[in-house]
Amino acid sequence: MHSLMLRCCRLIGSANFLTRLAQSTPVAVSNSNYNKRLLTYASGVAMTTDRYGGVMLDLSAVNEGTDEDLVMEHIRDAVSNSLTVAPAAWVRVPLHLSSLTTHLAVDGFRYHHAEGYYATLVKWLRPGRPSKVPRFGTHQLGVAGLLIDGRFVAGAQTKKPHQSPWKLPGGVADLGEEIGDAAVREVAEETGIAARFESVLAFRHHHWHPMAFNRSDFYVLCRLSLDGQRRGELKPCPDEISKVDWLTVSQLDALPTEEVAPILRASLPLIRLGLRNGFKTVDMQRFALHSLYTAKRVSLYHRPLLGEVE
Repeated sequence: MHSLMLRCCRLIGSANFLTRLAQSTPVAVSNSNYNKRLLTYASGVAMTTDRYGGVMLDLSAVNEGTDEDLVMEHIRDAVSNSLTVAPAAWVRVPLHLSSLTTHLAVDGFRYHHAEGYYATLVKWLRPGRPSKVPRFGTHQLGVAGLLIDGRFVAGAQTKKPHQSPWKLPGGVADLGEEIGDAAVREVAEETGIAARFESVLAFRHHHWHPMAFNRSDFYVLCRLSLDGQRRGELKPCPDEISKVDWLTVSQLDALPTEEVAPILRASLPLIRLGLRNGFKTVDMQRFALHSLYTAKRVSLYHRPLLGEVE
């Protein structure tokens, strides 16, 4: 924190910066731990720094129809006065100002990511040194719900033009959704059963996944229970699922290879071990810890420590 404040003071203390600052009539603001608001230019360009000292320029407050030359002048001003302290410069461009991306590209900015109504461009400011800017969205997170009732596992077959293999109910987790919550939601959507999250059993890591825009994919196998309920009637989702049923591990094991999804077949020995010796011998349970970056608590999954297994 001290080093970040020192960088900010060096940036604002530059004589040239203060002269141009007065010409641009910015409004100074101060905020948060990691994104330190330095100023807002008269054009609406807002400047902050990130936790690594990079300069971040947000154009959200720039009105449509604002002189693009003025906006670019303020962007260039902020970048040029950050060269000695900032490793990178970021510009967040709203959709109504998308024509500015052409000017930014001429100045050496490149697309980093885009979503909804915004695109974010970045420029590495340390020529001769390799860029340390990480790629955006390298992984997608999916979940599978292993819903067990006694010896039975809830399996599903998806709607496809051809016969699909038996799989565990599951899908992609939403942004900000806990792994267990996602598994419970997917099981409810695909089978009609309200379940309770118990643990993480395993996960699969798949690179260049064609269904994840060629990004890498984590697929987490979650163990769920009926939460004390009696086994209810399985109701397949009419839009996605052609068939759901309760199957034993032995039934799944006896099916031909092509009739059982690879992750489910690979998990059968783990399921069998849990059924025989108790799932506490294979579970990864959820533990809460404080985030380094926000005030929120986050989840850590690991096997119970020695002495914690009943």
